[in-house]
Amino acid sequence: MVEGLGIVDLSDTGLVEMINRQVCRFGSQAIFAQKEGQERLIREHAELSPTIRFDRIGAGEDEFVVFEMVFGKRERKPKWVE
Repeated sequence: MVEGLGIVDLSDTGLVEMINRQVCRFGSQAIFAQKEGQERLIREHAELSPTIRFDRIGAGEDEFVVFEMVFGKRERKPKWVE
């Protein structure tokens, strides 16, 4: 099994754009780039990130929770206090 980053030359600009789009979609706090020029793409995805959504189904002992990963607005988490 290979872990870590790899290097490859890509001539398919569509593939490069797809990879850049995925990086921008999944970057939750920071995006690092070697060159300028991705600002538009970063802005397009800045408000959305992978978040967890859950629904409660049923009630009482028959209640269960269904979890789903969706792209949604980043919610500010409440501060935990003792």
